[in-house]
Amino acid sequence: GLVTGKAAGGPVTITATSEGKSGSASVTVIPVPVASVAVSPPTATIAVGGTVQLTATPQDANGHPLTGRTVTWSTNDASVASVSTSGLVTGHAAGGPVTIIATSEGQSGSASITVSTVVAVASVDVSPPAATIQVNGTVQLTATPKDAAGNPLSGRSVTWSSSAPAIAAVNSNGFVVGVAAGSASISATSEGIAGSATITVQAASGPPVIAGAGDIADCSRASQEATARVLDNIAGTVVTFGDMAYPDGSFTQFMTCYDPSWGRHKARTKPAPGNHEYNFGSAAGAPGYYQYFGAVAGDPTKGYYSYDLGAWHVVVINNYVSMAAGSAQEQWLRTDLASHPTTCTLAYWHEPRFSSGGNGSNVATQPIWQALYDYGADVVLNGHDHDYERFAPQTPTVALDNVNGIREFVVGTGGNSLYSWPGNPIANSELRSNVNYGVIKLTLWPTSYDWQFVPVAGGTFSDQGNALCHSGTPVQNQAPVANPGGPYYSEGTVLLDGTQSRDPDANTPLTYAWDLGDGTTANTATVTHTYPAEGQYVVTLRVTDSKGLTGAPASTSVSIANVAPTVNAGPDQSVVGGTPLTMQATFSDPGATDYPWAYTITWGDGATDAGTTNTQANGITASHQYPAPGRYTARITVTDKDGGVGSDDIVVKVLDPATVQVFSGASNIASCGTDEDEATAQILDGLPGSVFALGDNVNPSGSAANYTNCYTPTWGRHKARTRAVVGNHEYDVAGASAFYNYFKPTVGDSAKYYYSFDLGPYWHVIVLNNTASVNSGAGSVEEQWLKADLAANTKPCVIAMFHYPLFFSSDDPSWHSASGVLAIWNDLYAAGADIVLNGQQYDYERFAQQDPGANLDPARGIREFNAGTGGYATGMPTSIAPNTEAVSDAFGVLKLTLGPDSYIWDFIPAPGYTFTDHGSGNCH
Repeated sequence: GLVTGKAAGGPVTITATSEGKSGSASVTVIPVPVASVAVSPPTATIAVGGTVQLTATPQDANGHPLTGRTVTWSTNDASVASVSTSGLVTGHAAGGPVTIIATSEGQSGSASITVSTVVAVASVDVSPPAATIQVNGTVQLTATPKDAAGNPLSGRSVTWSSSAPAIAAVNSNGFVVGVAAGSASISATSEGIAGSATITVQAASGPPVIAGAGDIADCSRASQEATARVLDNIAGTVVTFGDMAYPDGSFTQFMTCYDPSWGRHKARTKPAPGNHEYNFGSAAGAPGYYQYFGAVAGDPTKGYYSYDLGAWHVVVINNYVSMAAGSAQEQWLRTDLASHPTTCTLAYWHEPRFSSGGNGSNVATQPIWQALYDYGADVVLNGHDHDYERFAPQTPTVALDNVNGIREFVVGTGGNSLYSWPGNPIANSELRSNVNYGVIKLTLWPTSYDWQFVPVAGGTFSDQGNALCHSGTPVQNQAPVANPGGPYYSEGTVLLDGTQSRDPDANTPLTYAWDLGDGTTANTATVTHTYPAEGQYVVTLRVTDSKGLTGAPASTSVSIANVAPTVNAGPDQSVVGGTPLTMQATFSDPGATDYPWAYTITWGDGATDAGTTNTQANGITASHQYPAPGRYTARITVTDKDGGVGSDDIVVKVLDPATVQVFSGASNIASCGTDEDEATAQILDGLPGSVFALGDNVNPSGSAANYTNCYTPTWGRHKARTRAVVGNHEYDVAGASAFYNYFKPTVGDSAKYYYSFDLGPYWHVIVLNNTASVNSGAGSVEEQWLKADLAANTKPCVIAMFHYPLFFSSDDPSWHSASGVLAIWNDLYAAGADIVLNGQQYDYERFAQQDPGANLDPARGIREFNAGTGGYATGMPTSIAPNTEAVSDAFGVLKLTLGPDSYIWDFIPAPGYTFTDHGSGNCH
């Protein structure tokens, strides 16, 4: 007769029966009342603009959690800290502690929240926490300071150190170079709190590698970062061929121009000086160069030195002390070569003996060449001319010599501006190019070398080859090195590739002998093979050179089994509360017949979706509307018919519609001769928030009459909420006076037109004047103002607006950037700005996040929007710039929805146009 309540309801009739007779009782089950509410975390400190997610758990009198209960949130001081309906607390001003209250059925719990301009660092996460690299290999570590609740803290200073710099060296940005075999702990410290990563350095395998270039870093450019990123992916010794820091090679220029890029490879660099290091003459020396590199650069009174690298002897020459026959340097060189009778010798310095470039051939280096030639040297590397050129082996007197000649490479492609060719190539020039920055990579085998010009990302020019060394102590025929590729993963047929096998003596062609691991063999360089059953197989390859010498076997693994789908849920997203979020996921599965693929989506708020598809081609699209603002993790899982499972997550930020800022606009707007400006103005009629006008606001000139007659009837009705940028057509009137008189006082000083303002509690907006009428270059008054404004900013997110873009598509394949904008971008990038808005171009264009050198940078890069679609004219460019993600000639308006730490963009087309663009990003 013990009655147990299962769910609220009733009355329920409970019947007792005995010998045919019954009695009953009426029982009503009422909900267990909420006795208390637990709020977690109970205390937290957040920054102004920061957030913390609280959770509330209603409990019964025994402390057991109760589900399905309604919870309401409130704050006792919304001016300091507000709370959303989901418990997400946002800091607005320093103060507190503020009491955040969660109430359910009349019972309450609370948390105490302090909002500070500076939140204490409680931990530092270092990623990756462990890594293995080889000697002269690299790995980039990142450090994330966090508060006590585990929230990331931005803008905190981090210092790096190594427990064993002689094993693994780390620079000020967490870039680690392997110096010697062993293990080291790399620490990242912020405000006295440290995190660490363990780095294991293994001895280098295979032949030594050198990689480098000359003519590298100028603070007015950013292309040196692109070549430094090439080095990031090459394990080996870094060499430089002079002119590393422009314009004068001072220590300050090394630290500010060279160190942030190539400087991260300093621990593995063997440098040579250039004329810019000696800009004040040989007598003055190159103090900045020797101070920066220290003992590795040799005796400062000499600057020449040598070292061994594997079986090779390497000589570094100094162009800027005497190289004459009989000079101290020339005599030292002959003595050094005589004492190192190796089979292979390489030398490098700055100014080439032979060059088709603008600086031409430097005959002063001939005594050095003669000494190298006399002792059978093989390779010379130079810079000075800002181009790439490879020469055939030749004598010091320009005679082709394929037996004993030296092969010279000019590699002045490290980052400074590339030169035009003054004329035809000189004698013995085999190949030349001035279209791409890049580095030369040499693989130094005991009796031969491979060369490769490696261009920066997006570069199209390359050069590669190999040659035998030709003098010194002969080495017996060496065994070839087998490379079977892999490991391989397949559901059936697999393509095995042995073409990367190599003979160090170039005794080719090679012959191949494969043991395929299932009792079968093959004898071709590549093998297509179908295994009889699923399982793990070991494949072994042996190669034999043309002289009959067989090298050691090399093995790899082949896995034949169902391969799970690889799933991509897309980028993290932000969405305004009350608006559906659309997930557009893709997946790939090597098993083309593994359908149907079943998928499930867990949205992170308890809701799920599911379905099946028979094709990989169309991806998976699903929408969901979240019940309340907050941060959610959505996961999509795809399962193939054989049970293989793949999944991917995205973070979804649902923004509180009451707190977002809307910022919309365009450039190239009004003209009395078109109706498109009225069409875009009508788009603005339906949008809340503020408006931006990005210059050339009225056309064909910014006269007072045109502002009155053309701009006022359309975009002018939004004048009271507009923030305007000055464009070149505004300056068709002296001093852009009509622009000033129309928009004043919100456009700053009439002699400058650069200013800044805050948009809500989270966003700082900087308006710049980068027309030709005001100097905005490095060191200018405006650029110094920009640096000061960025330094004073306390908002977590930054937008900059100015008329001329740094990056753009055009009708000229050689014209996709404007170097005059670089100083502005350098400052914005250094300060962690998030968005740049431009006009001028007659199209809409959105770029991926990138650095000032046009290198993709999803972590710290700036996202540029060109919105030249306000109504005057549009045109579709024929040559699309690198890193462009969307481009259109549709008239329309760019709408930005700005949240506490993220933003949403929407291009809204004018009537009659169908192009749209939507996405979101995070502040950094």
